[in-house]
Amino acid sequence: MTIYRDMDREALDRQYNLRAAVPGIEEDFARWRKNSADTRARCRHLADIPYGGAPGQKLDLFLPEKADGGPLPLHIFIHGGYWMAMSKADFSFVADGFTGRGIAVAVIDYDLCPTVRFRTLMEQVMAVPAWAWRHGADYGLDRNNITVSGHSAGGQMTALLAAADWPAVAADLPRTLIRGGVPVSGIYDLEPIRLCYLNETLELDERDVADFSPLRHLGGYVAPLICAVGGAETDEFRRQQRDFVAQARRSGHDITGMELANFHHFDVIDELAKPESPLNKAVMRLVAERGAGHAGQAAGTD
Repeated sequence: MTIYRDMDREALDRQYNLRAAVPGIEEDFARWRKNSADTRARCRHLADIPYGGAPGQKLDLFLPEKADGGPLPLHIFIHGGYWMAMSKADFSFVADGFTGRGIAVAVIDYDLCPTVRFRTLMEQVMAVPAWAWRHGADYGLDRNNITVSGHSAGGQMTALLAAADWPAVAADLPRTLIRGGVPVSGIYDLEPIRLCYLNETLELDERDVADFSPLRHLGGYVAPLICAVGGAETDEFRRQQRDFVAQARRSGHDITGMELANFHHFDVIDELAKPESPLNKAVMRLVAERGAGHAGQAAGTD
């Protein structure tokens, strides 16, 4: 029986079952853990800073060894894992793409499903930029230069933060709290997640899909976004990005799409940590421009 875009449940499950789609996935996880341990051993950082009151609301703040004396731009990274796996400790390596150029990086944790409901998880992550606005100066951060990126489920949260109505969240927050974002392998419409095997754990309902699908929040302000996906990812992940970028552009937003040839869902995020990569350079343009004007075109963008 067809349940989504000419796919039955089995076909839809295949599109989102990334462990089955990418051979040797454990090698990617082992590489992330090793590189992250190396980063923590080498890089000046503050561990487990609370950004809220829940057990999982902690972040590791990686700081440049040398700074020019002014407040530091802050880049927030949100890990993936389908909202139910992984942790900030697996992604410390992302800081290597930024601290050498005077940018602080906050790699965050959050409580995972099914320990908490999906809606609670979203509310937790929404607290990160608010924390940075209110308390960033205590750590030498520039609250007027906050960018964010995330991988997979973290890409969904990145796009959602970029479209948030921050003054409605709290009166002291500016509309342009997020100056730019880079979702990597993001999920922009949660409806196929609700219909596939993942929902046996996540328990999304139609209201969750409406409230937390970035594709459905393009009517107001959206910070400049550079959306990236691997060229070797499943058809659905590449389709999700194409649809989101196209609809965002029709809505008049500053959105760039990048497809990185030959990268699959897991090795694509390694590119964020490499200063010479097109993906990292794209983020650096957002930081430098502080979200003003066009986010820039890069080789391989659509």
